Amino acid sequence: MHSHSSHPRTHHNDALEMMSFTTALPPIGEETTRERAPGPNAPSAHSDSVYSSHISPVQAHTLHATVSNQLKTVKSRQEITEYHFLEWDTPLADILALAPSDDSSTSEAIDPSTENPPGLTTTPSRPPPQNPHPVQIPPKFLKITDPFAWNRIQKGIVTVICCYSTITAAWASAGYAMGVSAMVHEWKVDKLKVQLGMPMFTLGFSLTPMLMSPMSEVYGRRSVLMGSQAAMLLAQLGCGLVRGPSANLALRLLLGCAASPSSSLVGGMIADCHHAKSRGLPLAFFSSFGLAATGLGPLVSGFLVQYLGWRWITWIQLIMNGAGAIFIVFFMKETRGCVLLERKTRILNQWMEELEAGRDVPVKHRWRTRAEETHQSLSALIRVSLTRPFYFLFTESVVFWFSVWASFVWCCLYLFLSSIPYVFMLKKHFTPSKMGLMFLSLIIGAFVAQAVAAATEYLLGKSKFISSRNGTINTDGAQKHNPESRLYASCLYAPLLPIGIIMFGFTAYNQPIYVPGIAMGLMTIGIFTVYLAVFNYLADTYHKYASSALAAQSMCRNLLGGFFPIVGEKVYNSIGVQNGSCAIAGVGVALCVVPWVLVVWGERIRARSQFCSETVEEKAVDTE
Repeated sequence: MHSHSSHPRTHHNDALEMMSFTTALPPIGEETTRERAPGPNAPSAHSDSVYSSHISPVQAHTLHATVSNQLKTVKSRQEITEYHFLEWDTPLADILALAPSDDSSTSEAIDPSTENPPGLTTTPSRPPPQNPHPVQIPPKFLKITDPFAWNRIQKGIVTVICCYSTITAAWASAGYAMGVSAMVHEWKVDKLKVQLGMPMFTLGFSLTPMLMSPMSEVYGRRSVLMGSQAAMLLAQLGCGLVRGPSANLALRLLLGCAASPSSSLVGGMIADCHHAKSRGLPLAFFSSFGLAATGLGPLVSGFLVQYLGWRWITWIQLIMNGAGAIFIVFFMKETRGCVLLERKTRILNQWMEELEAGRDVPVKHRWRTRAEETHQSLSALIRVSLTRPFYFLFTESVVFWFSVWASFVWCCLYLFLSSIPYVFMLKKHFTPSKMGLMFLSLIIGAFVAQAVAAATEYLLGKSKFISSRNGTINTDGAQKHNPESRLYASCLYAPLLPIGIIMFGFTAYNQPIYVPGIAMGLMTIGIFTVYLAVFNYLADTYHKYASSALAAQSMCRNLLGGFFPIVGEKVYNSIGVQNGSCAIAGVGVALCVVPWVLVVWGERIRARSQFCSETVEEKAVDTE
């Protein structure tokens, strides 16, 4: 247990030696006698060894005031505050040992060099009792526990709420496209003005993490997520009542800003309470539900548009977000470890102050966290919040290349979303509900991808796959976690993305409907493995900076991907579905080398980064 002290300035160093006063003030108006010890101030030869004095009421009050003032002066000189760092593994016995006991004696002390007032003698004080009756730790303090130490039910609740939150965010993004034609028909405007609602959403969705995610690392995830849910409800209410395209674009921008933490932030929340070794499965569920919702939104919205009208796309989202807000308020706990530790220190320090009230405590003990040592001003915090993701993007090679990779994948996803209405409604004349059924391929593909990723991770955890060659054991033979192991599945399955794109381009028009459906399923598996690899790898390598790293890649992929529903139709019109698919698949093949590069040279790349927290992760695994 580490500690450091803060000593106020004193005039005499020897005033720190505790002394107690023995007062013998007679009743007012009576005589008192005191035997004086011989010394330099002893009475003269013609004086009596016993003296008598009469203290008047005025003199008595003056004497009491003088003693009181001197005691207060000495007390203020001698107060010492000693600070201790609170860790998750700090023993309760250490905390109780520093707390004043209920029957601690009250002792006063003065500077021994100060001249004694008349009628007082000084004797050394006895040592204080050693806390014979230990006090009880506040229950509020004990309720706050390390998120890594939560049980499976508590971690499961966090994971379920995070998955639900990302479903609502993805639904709000993708479901909008199914109502474009109905909005154009109602408002009698150009189609582009309505289509811009998609990139306006992704614009807010991509820029908000620059501020929200780093702030959540300081102020807590739950409070930021609750605020974003409230803003989503207001924005969706406005979108449901909007009467024109201009207001619709403004509300879509606001909705994108509000929905962003439900995607970019919750990945960090899962990382907050799961060790690196056990984080893969929860993040796989989170990623698969988010990707499946990208297909579920258009699927349900197609039926809503056909039977209830396009405004019900928003009303359903409003109902879903209202339920999500209730879940967060009543069931979601804060997951940010340093924020929880700071709350524990505040409770502990308040408790210590209450115990010290009315007592003379020569040394006051206070607690703080190591994170508090680096707290910044509000202006500095805002500056860091806005610049750190950009700094990561342009200085951290891992973040840069993962952002490029994720951006391409997201462009393919949104191009895929725009190509389905183009091919099956404009070319094959499907109804909105029938065309929406094509998105079942995306939903099924997302869950198949999740099962494949889980099976791959399980197989790679078998003993025959664990060796020093692939970096999954230490030199002493003990098993460890290597962040590059998160990329093995993407090395195997990422090529399914360009394969599915080419297959879709050549079978959409002249093959039975299930053939392009299979192609879309293969594309989804490829997209999912890349999406999951990005989240897992950045969370493992940047740990406490994971939200900032994820915010950087989220900005790139959403900012670029949001414009592809507009661009995709123009590309297909100009060069055709087959040629356009081949061009995009070629880029996908080139980017498939990204995970292979990191598998081979990832450890060296991370060693050159000051933010990659390999040692922190190894410590987390060791303490698991």
